[in-house]
Amino acid sequence: MTPGLRPWRDRLLAAIGPSMNGLGRALGGGTMPADLTFELVKDGPRAVSVSVGAGPRQAHLKVYDGPDASDRYSRERGILLALRGKGLVAPLILFSDQMNLLVTETMGPPLSVTHLSDWGPQNFGRALGTWLARYDMCAPSREGGGDWYTHVRQHCPELRVDRLADAAEVLKRVPVCGLVVAQNDAALGNFVIDDLDGLWRVDFEAAGLRPRGWDYVFMRHAVRQRHPDQADQILGAMSMAFDRAHRGAVVVGELDAVSEALFSLTALRDRAA
Repeated sequence: MTPGLRPWRDRLLAAIGPSMNGLGRALGGGTMPADLTFELVKDGPRAVSVSVGAGPRQAHLKVYDGPDASDRYSRERGILLALRGKGLVAPLILFSDQMNLLVTETMGPPLSVTHLSDWGPQNFGRALGTWLARYDMCAPSREGGGDWYTHVRQHCPELRVDRLADAAEVLKRVPVCGLVVAQNDAALGNFVIDDLDGLWRVDFEAAGLRPRGWDYVFMRHAVRQRHPDQADQILGAMSMAFDRAHRGAVVVGELDAVSEALFSLTALRDRAA
C-alpha cells in the first residue's frame, strides 16, 4: 500500500464493487468465470492499476479515483480509442465513463535493463525510435506553428529557458511543425514487451497537445538518465530509426539539438534544486 492512501483493494471495490459481476461476464465472454482475481500492479494518488484474472483470461484494469479523475481518464481513453488497431497501444477491451475505468489486453512485462542486455544498444535504440515515429504520425494532431522556445516556455516554465542563452537560441531557431497529442511522460517503464519482442505503450493520463517530436525529445533524456554508459549508441540508433520511420515534416537533427538544449536546462534546474 502506498503511504497516505487507502488500501488498494478498498479503492478498487469502491469503484467497481456494484459492477463486479458485469465485469466478470464481460471478460468471460458473457459467462461469469469461476474465478475472478485481482493482483496489484500500481497504486498512486490518482489511479489504481491491477491485473485481472478471469478464468484463463488475463487483462489489465485501471480505475481513476483521485484528483482530476475524469480528465485523466478521458485523455487515456481518447488515445486508446484513436489508436485502436495501429499496433502501438494495448488493445482496449472495455471502458466505463461512469466509473472512470479502462480494461485493456495484457501485453507483457515492462521494458527493462534485461531487454537492453538481450537486444544490444543498437536494436534497443531502433525499437524506441521506430515506435516514437509511428506514434507521432498516428496520434491525433492539428496544425500549429511558432518555435520550440515559445512552447517550452508555456509547457515547462520550471526550466526557465532564458537562463542559458545558447539553449534559448537553439530553441528559437527550431520551428514547430504541427501539434500532436503527445504522451508527455518519458518513463521507459511505460513501454511493455509482448512475446514477439514488440513494443507497446501504456499510461496516457498526462497526454496533451505538444509540438511534433515532443515525446522523442524527452525520451532521449530518459535514455541518458537510465543508461548513461550506452546512451550514445542507443541514441544514435534511435535517431536514425526515427528519421527513417517518420513521414512528416520534422527534421530529426533539429529535434536532437532541441533535446540536448533541454537536457542542459534540466541539469541546471536539478543542480539548483
